[in-house]
Amino acid sequence: MGAFDGYYLYCDLDGTLFDDEKCVSAENRAAIESFVSQGGRFGVATGRAPSIIGAIERDLPVNAPCILLNGAGLYDLTEKRFLAIHAVDHALVKRLAARVVSVRSNACVQVFTETSIFETNPTQRDDPQTVFEHLPVLNRPIDQIQETMLKLLIAHTSPNLDAIRRGDARVVYRSVFGVSYGRLVPGVCHCGGQ
Repeated sequence: MGAFDGYYLYCDLDGTLFDDEKCVSAENRAAIESFVSQGGRFGVATGRAPSIIGAIERDLPVNAPCILLNGAGLYDLTEKRFLAIHAVDHALVKRLAARVVSVRSNACVQVFTETSIFETNPTQRDDPQTVFEHLPVLNRPIDQIQETMLKLLIAHTSPNLDAIRRGDARVVYRSVFGVSYGRLVPGVCHCGGQ
């Protein structure tokens, strides 16, 4: 029995565990490895989708389900499958996306599903993160997305995002959709047998 049996440690990736080059420091890696070697369960909690988590399963001792898509999915990296999802309402996503584009016609509107990232605005600007990380995206009108929607992401410059908020687009993800990292804690406990 280790000092950390029954304990879970979750960490965000971008701007927290990852540095600017998307690397984990030697000190953080050693601390996580020590935690896991003493019985702890380690996972990540991130806004990322399974296809863009990167090589964390190779680089870190992930032994707990991961919380992805800002809390919309609980994902097993070993089995490469969702253990639980919290879908968002298609009609609400469509209304919000249309409203955002009516306020800023070149806003980047991305819809995340279990398997894909869709960019839905044909006149949108590129999302800098998508470009920087060379993420695979599909261009498709929102009405043609048949998959279960898990996350809506609006990307633009800060002044334009402020204009969208002032335009009553109500694109505050957690409050609109009722999804958060904490919503999946009972699922983590259930899947971990604790």
